[in-house]
Amino acid sequence: MTGHYARPPTFRLSIFAAAFCAGDFAEADRLFTQAQALAARAGDWAGEAFATGGLAMVLHHRNLGKLFVADPRPQEVMRQLGHSLALREKLGDPRRIPSALVALGEAELAAGHARRAAERLSRAVTLAREANLLPWRIRDAEQNLREAEAIARSTG
Repeated sequence: MTGHYARPPTFRLSIFAAAFCAGDFAEADRLFTQAQALAARAGDWAGEAFATGGLAMVLHHRNLGKLFVADPRPQEVMRQLGHSLALREKLGDPRRIPSALVALGEAELAAGHARRAAERLSRAVTLAREANLLPWRIRDAEQNLREAEAIARSTG
């Protein structure tokens, strides 16, 4: 089945999550990269969006301490997250878009782009409310938006 939402198998999600949560970023990177390539070849947009988002988060966490210095990796994180967002938008499932926007907004904020972060996070809040997501997900998006707006105001 191609070009539609097809959930990755639960056991795979568990393997990826275990590697990521254990801090084994090399293994998580390998698994997400492999999954991304397989999903792209199969035309599985949902699988590709999941793997691309996961890969971006691995890059983000590997480089967390480096995000405020002149390092090219934040651009790669934002590129991967942007690709994940585009795939989620292509799928058309409004419940999947806000989390991609929050992740991208966080990466933009960490890279020093507070205004762009606030724009993405504002859209995430609106879409999360419209999709009637769980209250904690809406609160998370709202909290990130408040932080981005405060930084944007303070930096002019």
